[in-house]
This record gives sequence, structure tokens and C-alpha cells, in this order.
Amino acid sequence: MYKGNYPDPQTPGPGERSNIIAPIVFLSVISIILAVAVGVILRQLVQYRSLAEEAVVEKNEVIVEKDDLLRQLDELQVAYDQLSQEHAALEREFASQQHEINRLRAQIRGGTPDQVERYRSRIRELEEQLAEYKVQLDLLIAENLELSGENLQMRTSLEEVSVEKALLEEEREKLASQVEKASYLNVSNIRIIPINERRRGDRETDRARRVDRMDICFTIRKNPLIEEGEETFHIRIIDPDNRVLTHDVENFFYHQDQELQYSLKKEFDYPGTDKDVCVTWDQEESFPDGLYNVVIFHRGQDSGGNSIRLN
Repeated sequence: MYKGNYPDPQTPGPGERSNIIAPIVFLSVISIILAVAVGVILRQLVQYRSLAEEAVVEKNEVIVEKDDLLRQLDELQVAYDQLSQEHAALEREFASQQHEINRLRAQIRGGTPDQVERYRSRIRELEEQLAEYKVQLDLLIAENLELSGENLQMRTSLEEVSVEKALLEEEREKLASQVEKASYLNVSNIRIIPINERRRGDRETDRARRVDRMDICFTIRKNPLIEEGEETFHIRIIDPDNRVLTHDVENFFYHQDQELQYSLKKEFDYPGTDKDVCVTWDQEESFPDGLYNVVIFHRGQDSGGNSIRLN
């Protein structure tokens, strides 16, 4: 074979070799660039997916937090409603808190995640305020119970004093009544003597048409509660027609706050001992037959009485 200085027809020359290498290098660079770009894109996709997942998690957490805040507000609402029912006098005070709860509920539902912590802080303030209300109300209830006990004891004491006072007053009135009743003169041996006046001497009779006068005699009994001195008796003579015999229609005295008409009035000097007294009743008209009653009064009290029948 001929081996001279002539080139081998199967071996590329320098120019051909350069034309082959350039495209390969270009394709390699493009491949590298594409590989880097794909890597960057994949990395960004991973980052975007991670961010999206974090956003979903954060959104779910915010939803859970909002639900928890709303649940706390519901519990506060129930607690304030219960306090309003138990303490009607403070209903206006609790109404402002309930209004704040409704306002927070609306804000939480439409609020952003960065506002959740602020809402949570406000709810804690409302819870603390509710706890303070309960403590104050418990103290107030305890004080009221103590005051009620003191008032009950005081009312009981006052009632006991009132009862004792009423009993003492009743006893005093009884004693006064007894003293008043005892402070008058009783009479005994009351005798009603119908007299027929005759020239040869007066004579007792029970025949009505013969009676000219009535002598009424009695014994005044001693009473140590009455001092010696001038006293007065009022005597009522009641005829068979139940009329009080009197010479003057203006003859009245008081008996138990009532005006009573009397027939005779006897004034005498009470000696502090038993004393016999007589009075006389006479009238121009004749005495009708029937029953006559005589009642004697001293200081407005019934001292005694008797009756007689004329035929």
C-alpha cells in the first residue's frame, strides 16, 4: 500500500473534526441549561406546594381558633344571661357585656388571622370581668343573708317587745279597769218600801192604788280605795212600762260612755265605813200596778239593784 504524505481518506481532517465537536458542545450546554432549569422549576414547585400546604394548615388552624373563640363567646353569653335572670336589678349592667359579646362574635367571623390573638385577649378580659361579677355577687349575697339574719333577729326581737308591750298594755288596762271598777261604792240590803201616807201614821202597802210614795233604803259598803268625802249616787226607778220615772227630762248621768236618765240623785258624806242611806220618790199621779225595778249607780258603775211588784 502506498503510504506517502497524502492524507488518509478515512481520517477526518482538522476542519471536519471542528465541525463535529461544536454541535456536541452546544447540545451539552443546552442539556445542562435545561437540566438546571428543570431543577429550579421543580424546586419552586416543591416550595409552592409546601407554601400551599402551610397556607391550608394555617387556614384550618385559624378556623379552629375562630370556632374556639365563638364557643367561648357562647359560654359567656349563657353565663351573662343566667346572671341577668338571677339578678334582675343588674340586667342593665350585664346588657352592655352582652352587646360586646355580640359585637366580638361578628368581628371574629369576618376577621383576619392576625386579629385572632387580639380577639382572644378581649375574650379573656370578658371572662375575668364575669368572674369578678360572680365574686362580687357572692359577697353581696353573703352580706344580704347576714343582714337578713340580723333583720330577722331584730324583727323577732321587735315582735317580742311588741308582744310584751301589748301584754303589758293589756294587763295595765285590765288593772286600770279593775281599779276603776273597784273604785266605786257597792250597796247592799236594798229595800223598796211603798208607803201609804195616813193621818195616824204612814204604813207600808203593796196595793198600787194606795201607794203615795216609795222609800228606797240601802247600805253603802266600805271601800278602802275610796277616801272619805262627798259622794253622789244616781238612782233609776223603772216602772212596769219600762220607763224611767223622773221629774226632769234633763236628768242624765254617764254610764260606760252612754247617757242614762235617772230618777233621784243622792249626795252624801262618805265616812269611810258602812253607812245606811234612804231616799224618797213621790209623784202626783198614782202608781200603776206591776213590777218596779230600782238600780243604784255610783261613779257611773252599777252598785246594785232590787225590784218590787205592786198589785
